[in-house]
Amino acid sequence: MRTIFKSFGLVLIGASSFSSLAMASAAPNVCPVAEAVVVPDVARQGASATVGMIADRVASAAAGIGMVGSSTPVKLGVVASCGQVALNEESSDSAFQPRLSAAETTAAKPQPNQTAPALDNGIWMSTTATWLKKTDPKGEFSGSVETAVVGFDRKVLPDTIVGIATGAESAFIRTAYNRGTIRGKSISISPYVGYAFTDWLTWDATLGHAWVYYNYTQDNGATSEILGQSHANRWFGSTDLTATDRIESTILRAALGYLRVSEVDKGFINTSKTRVATSSVNMGQLRATLTAGYEFAAPWGIVTPNAFVRLQYEVPHQGAASLATGYVSTTDTTSAVFGVSVDTVIDKVWTVSMFGSTEEFRQNTSARTLGLNARYSF
Repeated sequence: MRTIFKSFGLVLIGASSFSSLAMASAAPNVCPVAEAVVVPDVARQGASATVGMIADRVASAAAGIGMVGSSTPVKLGVVASCGQVALNEESSDSAFQPRLSAAETTAAKPQPNQTAPALDNGIWMSTTATWLKKTDPKGEFSGSVETAVVGFDRKVLPDTIVGIATGAESAFIRTAYNRGTIRGKSISISPYVGYAFTDWLTWDATLGHAWVYYNYTQDNGATSEILGQSHANRWFGSTDLTATDRIESTILRAALGYLRVSEVDKGFINTSKTRVATSSVNMGQLRATLTAGYEFAAPWGIVTPNAFVRLQYEVPHQGAASLATGYVSTTDTTSAVFGVSVDTVIDKVWTVSMFGSTEEFRQNTSARTLGLNARYSF
């Protein structure tokens, strides 16, 4: 019996070639901290949430699974979709047959004169809210980033899906160091693809572009605020290799992926007639995720609570920014995300997931996220 550890070893081999540059730079002008520290965090959180949503949907759909952790990985050639499994009786390779619970075995047996419906299309939506806080002396900020993404995908081959997603992002950050604020809004478009190598190993990739608008304020100690507006172009992409194993009703999953974010701000002239130069964010993050879940059968479908941990490593990491005389921002090459989720399959065509997570091991920084996903297959 293969184990998740063997699967994860293959994932590491398959994705170890990914590397990239991660850095941020900005001209030291009216909003130096905002440009060099706050905006990269906003860009990373927004892009991470967007590609994370897509990667979860693709990784599951590529294997014929309606939602991560909520159904059984099966051998290619076996029909599986949104918790519904129809066994291919011509297959004799028992080593790759899914290990089903008793309830699933009964549900999976083909009925006389009945063919499992082909659910080749899917529409989905995902939304997250992340609360950020950083407590660097002379560089304190706090706020939230909300994202919403909707997508459509289609199985174009038995082992391949393609799709497209569009999203919106809203950020509101209070910058305590200058008694100001940053408001960010964006819209994005992201084509994606997923491929199932086997019943237990899938690959997905996403490439997207976002049009970003920032509005800055700061208190200059006089009678009026200093205002500034800027526009940015953000490119982002990700790729993931995911291995899945099942032991009775326990589902184990390991994934290795890479996230890349590049954002170029065009600069602006604020209301005090000061020119704020063009700035850029260019970051890369290697990610390894382990997930464990347990399925429970219900009269209307399947419920799967999960726990997961994601290790993150920036290659190389973002450099420190100068905040004030004698002060620099804290930076970290490594961090970890811990989370729980509950996935459900309803009437074989609806899947819904709720999750929460916390990012740890970043000095003077905290990030908490809540999210909701839903998918309809037809």
